[in-house]
Amino acid sequence: MKSRIINIGSAKLLAIIFAVFLIGYGNVYLAGKTETSDKFEKVRACIQALLLKAETEKPIISSSYVKEKIVDDWDNQKEKYQILCVRRPEHYNQAGHIPHSINMYWRDIVKDENLNRLDPAKEIIIYCYFGNASSISYAILSLLGFNCNGLNFGMEDWNLNALAREPWDMQSDYEVETRANIPEDVYSPPVISSEKDNIKDVIKEMAAKYLEGESPVIEPAEVKEIVDDWESKKAEYQIVSVRSDKDYERGHIPYAINIPWLKIAEVENLKKLDPGKTIIVYSDNGQTGQIASALLNLLGYKSVNMMFGMADWNKSYVDESLQWDGAADYPVEYGN
Repeated sequence: MKSRIINIGSAKLLAIIFAVFLIGYGNVYLAGKTETSDKFEKVRACIQALLLKAETEKPIISSSYVKEKIVDDWDNQKEKYQILCVRRPEHYNQAGHIPHSINMYWRDIVKDENLNRLDPAKEIIIYCYFGNASSISYAILSLLGFNCNGLNFGMEDWNLNALAREPWDMQSDYEVETRANIPEDVYSPPVISSEKDNIKDVIKEMAAKYLEGESPVIEPAEVKEIVDDWESKKAEYQIVSVRSDKDYERGHIPYAINIPWLKIAEVENLKKLDPGKTIIVYSDNGQTGQIASALLNLLGYKSVNMMFGMADWNKSYVDESLQWDGAADYPVEYGN
């Protein structure tokens, strides 16, 4: 589980964005483009390029690699890396943080004063509590041109005593189904209303709205209540598994459709999503689900990610390599 993951190069990403946009995926949405549909397609092309890169250069890095290869060799690595804690400032200062890391709260990451603290020439390793806020930050910052990785399972994996949250109990044992749910309806995409012309400014504006909004996560117990009352709730919610097709077939949350997270921005898959509903996304352990959910919000959908994913819903259906295997008890620093 704890293997080295490579970052996404911004130069390569820009080249892919250009290629994706030239292909003109978005033209199949509307015969005549409007300004708002054009902005949606440009954002979608950026997201698609990021996901294409992520197929080979994964967005998650292990705590063991960060400890052994970067933190323990900081004098030689500090010109290459920047470590970013996106937890609350009081938890960064008082509960402890990874050595050499700076702090900015995840809800504030697109403020200019915070973006100016980030070095676009370095690889930014982001961590939070469990991996959710770092996944959101990864998605946004990567689209804004930074080279990022998220720390696998966050501070919970680095040092449980510094978590400043209740640890994940992994106790749920909810029912699953194996029957595939095939979406029948086709939906038009949301409208992105923005006066910005530069696409990064549009993404930044959409990100600010998302970060200022409601909680980006939903507890598995809340999803269970929705599933148990599906006949009255299905008009409000859509459940989307972003796991592999094979894992989905083995067992999934009842009523969920499946779109692998790396394919979430493909036009044919976006047509399956209802912009009038709250889209509940879940993955294996919550991290790639959070990336997918964040990206959908940047496109104008209303999406929440289920905390800890299928590993919390019913861990019997998740490969052990994708489950949290306990904290490493690595050292932390205190104060600013």
